[in-house]
Amino acid sequence: MINKTEYQETEDWAVELQENLLKGQAGSLVLHTDSGKDILLDYRPLSVDGWFLATLIPKDILSSEVDRFISRTFAITVLLVALFLTLLIAIIGMQNRYRGRIEKMSFHDPVTGGASNVYLQFQAQELIRKAPQARYVVVSLNLRNFSLINEFEGRQQGDRLLRDVYATLRTEADGEEELVARGEADTFYLFLQGAEQPQVVERLERMAGKLANLSGTIGPLRASMGIYYVQPGKMAQPEEMDFAAAEACADAARKSAEKSYHNTCTESIKNRQRDMTTMLYQLEGALERRELEMYLQPKVCAENGAVAGAEALVRWKHPEKGFISPATFIPLCEENGLICQVDLLIFEQVCRCLSRWREAGVELVPVSVNVSRQHFRDPEFLSEYKRILETWKVPPEWIELEITESIMFSGSEFQYVRDFIQTLHKIGFTCSLDDFGSGYSSLSLLKDLPIDCLKLDRQFIISRFEEQSTRTVIEMIMDLARKLGIMTVAEGVELEEQVSFLREAGCDLIQGFYFSRPLPVEEFERYAFGRSLGAGGEAI
Repeated sequence: MINKTEYQETEDWAVELQENLLKGQAGSLVLHTDSGKDILLDYRPLSVDGWFLATLIPKDILSSEVDRFISRTFAITVLLVALFLTLLIAIIGMQNRYRGRIEKMSFHDPVTGGASNVYLQFQAQELIRKAPQARYVVVSLNLRNFSLINEFEGRQQGDRLLRDVYATLRTEADGEEELVARGEADTFYLFLQGAEQPQVVERLERMAGKLANLSGTIGPLRASMGIYYVQPGKMAQPEEMDFAAAEACADAARKSAEKSYHNTCTESIKNRQRDMTTMLYQLEGALERRELEMYLQPKVCAENGAVAGAEALVRWKHPEKGFISPATFIPLCEENGLICQVDLLIFEQVCRCLSRWREAGVELVPVSVNVSRQHFRDPEFLSEYKRILETWKVPPEWIELEITESIMFSGSEFQYVRDFIQTLHKIGFTCSLDDFGSGYSSLSLLKDLPIDCLKLDRQFIISRFEEQSTRTVIEMIMDLARKLGIMTVAEGVELEEQVSFLREAGCDLIQGFYFSRPLPVEEFERYAFGRSLGAGGEAI
């Protein structure tokens, strides 16, 4: 092969080739032939001693193969890049579409078709940031009697009314930098220009008049409002921006409006709002530490004055402030989703107490426990109640579950209430209707409602007892309940005159300060059984 080329075996490449062959090393070189065509020689040793694999490839063929390889590689690379760019564009498009949907869900209210409160907060903070010295007010507006319209005329009519309210407010708040949005349920928020209170109030009065014209069969639509004046320069910096806090102040002002339909957020309201926030935090800790206590208020037989039952009530003794009124912390629990924990805590304490009385051998008296609206809407809580009954081995017939009249206010939900009470009966509970007469329930509903006990609203006794019409209504209720086989209880009784009248009217049980205030368990045991019972049932 070497002889057929223009090279001699003494040349460097030939010497290198011979040395590599002797050493058993692989290599390659280019040979120039007489014809002028170069040949690529590749050689590498085989596993057989002294044998090599030599490959001769014309260089022009090799070059064309390399060119084709490079062309194919380039084409594939271009295709992959195009595919990648297509996928990237598709992903960006999907992200933009999803971003648009998320923004629409966040910034759009599905009921009114207008702006959501999230959008209002975002835009209001932008307006304040751009014009920190401008004067604005935040208004919280709630429709007082909307729940009646929603319940009696139906959800569709209620939604239509909400759309009409939004359209009316949007028409009235027509400034370039004014915003309107629906918050939760029937609450609306307005971000308005203006600083002088008389002008702001006059404007809100005009809005309230327009809303009153959006009447239904229930009557004119009533609105209550809370006003918060944004101080110039406040919330101008990002670290100071907390528009939700401004809305909370307006909410607090609205809820503090008693007789008037509007109220302005003052320092005292702000302080009360802060106190409520602090109290909520402390209340959560008190629930975790089980600091809330059960008190029992006796129910006394109207005929002979004997203790015939008790109502379990919750009390909170604050480590610094002492006893906190239930009228203060119970609404706080209801507004912040803690009331179900309170229900379970008191129910378990009732079961533990009844179990202890059984061990002591005393004659048991039934104890009534309130069922919150949240629990009523979620009957699954009954499985937890049954578990607690089994733990303390308490017969359910010694526990009376109280539901308030307000939960059966809607005639459309009457069947649900009836089914719920029947479920309680199947478990073994008795059921009472609390605060009867506080709403607009028809006496005729009682014949179809399978309750065991009717508790007269305390307002009949406390504020209207002197009226002859009130006494006549009480007598009618007692007479109807007796004919239907329903036991009756009167709450809030404080005077001997009231006791005498209720006894003559046929009331079965009386509950109130005339006989006893709510008592700690040990004091109730002394009152009802003549002795206090220890943890194991022993007399103390």
